[in-house]
Amino acid sequence: MATNDDHKETLQIMTEKQLDEQEKLKQEIQQLQDEIEKMKCKAEEIELIEERKYNDEIEKMKNKTQDINQIQATIDQYKFNKRMREFDVLIQIEKTKQQIERAKQRIEQAKQRMIEMKYQKIRESIKRKQRMTEEEDASSTEKRRSVFTTHYNFYDIDAHDNLHSFDINEILKDNNYFNDNIFNYIEHYSNQFSSYPKLNEEEIQKEFDQLIINLLNTLNNYTSLKYL
Repeated sequence: MATNDDHKETLQIMTEKQLDEQEKLKQEIQQLQDEIEKMKCKAEEIELIEERKYNDEIEKMKNKTQDINQIQATIDQYKFNKRMREFDVLIQIEKTKQQIERAKQRIEQAKQRMIEMKYQKIRESIKRKQRMTEEEDASSTEKRRSVFTTHYNFYDIDAHDNLHSFDINEILKDNNYFNDNIFNYIEHYSNQFSSYPKLNEEEIQKEFDQLIINLLNTLNNYTSLKYL
């Protein structure tokens, strides 16, 4: 199974290949453009040579007082040959331009692939974050569900900020129904939290149950409780 790192590495390799392809195509375009310039320069050189030959030939024909029709035929032939040479050069240049255009299209295609890979990278990043969030939510939900079913760590997770210390003397002050035994039971119960701050909910409930039993036993002689 492909991992996240494998996917990143594959994406990085593909990106580097696309960049390398674009660079090669740019170099190819530059070479083709240089070829066009060379063709133009060569055509100009050939034209200068042909023009000198033509002028020399016409001059010789005039010196020999040849027939005007023959001279005109030579002129027409030169013009025709010149047009053909220009036409050949234009065809070569046009073919080279088409090669350049195809190379440019391939560059654009490579750029589009690069953009698509970037979008894919963004989409993958979003999916990874969503999965991480879902996993964190699932973990939190499972932890909270565990708290409600097993009672472990309940006060650490759900009631941590709602637990406050209190002064037992304030509670018992001006209350004539409490005697020393009741005071001792409650004080003992309260001291359990200061002595063992890491008690879980089950242990706290057990201590509380015992406190209630002790209090009921102590208050058993009260008239109001005898009739319960």
